[in-house]
Amino acid sequence: MPGRCWPAYRETEAVCVLVVEADPVTRVLAAECLEDAGHDVMTAEHGLEAITLIEAWPAKFSILVTGCHMPYGFTGRQLVQHMRRSYPGIPMLITTALPDAVTPEFRERHKVEMLAKPYNLNSLVTMVGRLLGRTPTG
Repeated sequence: MPGRCWPAYRETEAVCVLVVEADPVTRVLAAECLEDAGHDVMTAEHGLEAITLIEAWPAKFSILVTGCHMPYGFTGRQLVQHMRRSYPGIPMLITTALPDAVTPEFRERHKVEMLAKPYNLNSLVTMVGRLLGRTPTG
């Protein structure tokens, strides 16, 4: 993407971000920006698709970035709960246009960060890098 305005990261180990987002434009933009910042990315349209990917490659994903409201009756909150039980150490970020849907108690209990929508892509890339413990290359 020309004119990048977010930090780039030089990965010292394999890192793959799983982006789960119902809105196709948001999903593609998030994936492209995270890839441009130096991360490998896989995407899913909804929580059930994400579970299928996670079960197929259980050790592949380093971080989960998920929307809160998704189709097929499996929300981002449910995905976070499932991931925390199955993969307790994975960093997670939930994005939502309705911040009240992701209470401070939920975030604390499930050790998940929240990014309010609409968000700018720099905020997304920076937060993912921070959650992964990465330092920008410059």
